[in-house]
Amino acid sequence: MILVTGATGNVGYAVVERLVAEGQAVRAYSRHPEKKAFPAGVELVAGDMADTAAATRALRGVSSLFLVHTEGTATFWKQVLASEAQHVVFLSSGTVELPLETHIGRIHTETEAAISASPRTWSFLRPGAFMSNALRWAPGIRAEGIVRVPFPDAQSVPVDPRDLGDAAATMLMDPVRYAGARPFITGPEVLSTRQQVAILGAALGRAVGCIPNLWRRMLRYC
Repeated sequence: MILVTGATGNVGYAVVERLVAEGQAVRAYSRHPEKKAFPAGVELVAGDMADTAAATRALRGVSSLFLVHTEGTATFWKQVLASEAQHVVFLSSGTVELPLETHIGRIHTETEAAISASPRTWSFLRPGAFMSNALRWAPGIRAEGIVRVPFPDAQSVPVDPRDLGDAAATMLMDPVRYAGARPFITGPEVLSTRQQVAILGAALGRAVGCIPNLWRRMLRYC
């Protein structure tokens, strides 16, 4: 049995779909599993990461698991250590490789350290920006045809969460081969935010502007 935490998230749900397509026995763990229509045969367990009773139920009979970091992950990890699970695929962050420390990088580095110090085998996925982050621009596009961001020309290499789901599922199904792997995963192309907005505009068949949000930019330095 493979357990997927954060199963209603963009990446977690993609992991579930890929595992089911490969004929794996899957259990989905989420605070609100009713938010998604899971494939037939997926076992559902409702609970948050700090809910020890729910975590114990979710981990029963599990050989490997997909782990995301959220509030309560440290408590959940204690339950993992008491379980029979032998392999962990952790959705970390590419920020752990940055030369300057960030809050996101620090918490993922700490979680990686806790996992790697355990007797379990592990694989870490270190993604860059998610393509799905563009969904936060939807209200502005609908309301005024404009995306407001602090730095329109800042570049990233956004990755589709479904690609991360495929990678995680592959690592879960072959823990021997991928034990100790920690790939930095990106999309296929370096794009500025302005370029991403232009692509969205072309797909929508309408002009969408991208302008700097000076108020948000100033907040970053407060």
